[in-house]
Amino acid sequence: MDLETPLPVLIADLAEKEPGRTFIEEIDGPTHTYGDFHDSVRRWADGFAAVGVQAEAVVATMLPNNITSYRCWLGLSWLRAIEVPINPQFLGQTLAYPLNHSRAEVLVIAERFVERLDLLRDSLPHLRTVVVPDATGALPDLPWRVLSGEEFLANGIQASYSTPRYHDTHAVIYTSGTTGPSKGVLQPWVNLHGMAWGMFPDDNPANYDNGAIFTCWPTFHSSGKFGMVAAPMFDLRMVFREGFSLSAFWSDIRKYGCTHAPLLVVSGLLMNEPERADDADNPLVRVGMYPLIPAFRDFERRFGVRVSAGFGNTEVGWAATTSAPADHKVNGRPAPGYHIRIADEFGEALPTGTVGEILVRHDKPWRLNKGYLGMPEATADAWRDGWFHTGDAGRFDEEGNLYFVDRLKDSLRRRGHNISSFEVEAEALAHPDVVEAACVGVPSELAHENDAVKDDDVKVFVVLAEGSTLTGEQLVEFLLPRAPKFMVPRYVEIVPALPKTPTGKVKKVDLRNQVAGPTCYDRGPDRRR
Repeated sequence: MDLETPLPVLIADLAEKEPGRTFIEEIDGPTHTYGDFHDSVRRWADGFAAVGVQAEAVVATMLPNNITSYRCWLGLSWLRAIEVPINPQFLGQTLAYPLNHSRAEVLVIAERFVERLDLLRDSLPHLRTVVVPDATGALPDLPWRVLSGEEFLANGIQASYSTPRYHDTHAVIYTSGTTGPSKGVLQPWVNLHGMAWGMFPDDNPANYDNGAIFTCWPTFHSSGKFGMVAAPMFDLRMVFREGFSLSAFWSDIRKYGCTHAPLLVVSGLLMNEPERADDADNPLVRVGMYPLIPAFRDFERRFGVRVSAGFGNTEVGWAATTSAPADHKVNGRPAPGYHIRIADEFGEALPTGTVGEILVRHDKPWRLNKGYLGMPEATADAWRDGWFHTGDAGRFDEEGNLYFVDRLKDSLRRRGHNISSFEVEAEALAHPDVVEAACVGVPSELAHENDAVKDDDVKVFVVLAEGSTLTGEQLVEFLLPRAPKFMVPRYVEIVPALPKTPTGKVKKVDLRNQVAGPTCYDRGPDRRR
């Protein structure tokens, strides 16, 4: 499969060969052909050229997951400029940080978010132009040049298009910043294409007649971009809505004939919906499940789909994949061209079965990230000895399967035992009443007695199925025969929802700082363990 022809070029080629072919369907909205979509992308390129955007320039965007966000992103690519997409939930200093860190001079922002700029009028020294593509009324009075989308496109000049290259940076994707300032990942096109391929490894486009990929993930993140890549790559239509809707998911899939769907963190929610006789009566064939839920085989049988899994992130793409996972803890084997090492703190390879940091590299250049924008020290720290250090812990088994164990910063240590929060969560999720689970470490009495000692008590937060009367004590009783004693939580807190990022990742830093509430069960200290 060709991974080195950038998405804008794939679209342009299809726009020339099959201009009337359906490319994008907005749920409850219009349909876009390759021809009309490519034309609109070029108009955006012309608009950017008119405001002075050139190759290598960074342009910030703050847009919902809509067709404008895709036009803007790809319009910049024809100038070989770089998008800096910003989380629409940001405001105040969390919004100022990526704008200032990237030194963006142009910002494209939806009208619903533009009032947030008023509080930052003295805090954005690099900003020069603000474009409000969906402006319906008077433009805000801001200390920068402000253009409506209509004016921006009408004033466009014929740009000197420059064909994007596979190693060009298409976007700067900011990480969550859970352990420090967010880092802007310089992501090349070929990395993004590898992510799209890794979502459905071993797939054959010839197997589908007018198939479609469903996506609803935010376009400020890779997950909201590789759905568009997968469409021309796998010969599919792209069907999207602005955000995930649990109640509408299966009706969307059926109505639009979706055959593929990346399921990021929502698989358990779908599985915990009441069963229906027609659950398997749907067109869905392939799903990428990240993370893989313990009941993934039941998911396959219930909904009549094939589940793929893998290990990866924005920096490395899908480094390991499998289209037939052996169990919910397996992340597959290294994808073609990838090399994965399980290493100690000195980068030395560890024996099979030993847990260490996951290091990644690739045979070909630019298949991983190009570093962190404006952070040479962080780039050098991550790229050491020819390997990218992921910050994730994992191990290999005797058959060469990779097991993700935990984020290094999320691992726990209890009475001398290393504990994977991921494994504790998997055991909790095995209870039929548990919909979501998140495990964190909280300081034990031993840690308080001697600050030099690292010792955690295990706490798990759980969200229960509607109508469940499960108690924390009952969950502990369920876990006692299923897990080593040192892994069984001391604390179980039942909560209505878990704090999450817009991409669905649990914000564990919020949970670690959360004082035990009235629904927290404490089975007490056990100094024998």
